[in-house]
Amino acid sequence: TGFGIPQGPFASQALSNFYLFDTDAYANKLMKQNDFVLVRYQDDFALMARDEYTAKKVYELVAEQLMAVGLSLNHKAQIAIL
Repeated sequence: TGFGIPQGPFASQALSNFYLFDTDAYANKLMKQNDFVLVRYQDDFALMARDEYTAKKVYELVAEQLMAVGLSLNHKAQIAIL
């Protein structure tokens, strides 16, 4: 796509951790207040919630947190209720 850096090199992993450190801390704080789990591997997220309302609420909060550091969720981001 011409954006970002290739996945795999150490720089990619380090930059993911650098840029998403505050988002991780924010998500950990939210997890203590709500019934969900957010797992991140480099720049991928998996959000697991018990209901659609919580999933959408947390999705929006995480999206806002990412925008605060100049990032956004990929257009492929989706919510699946299991």
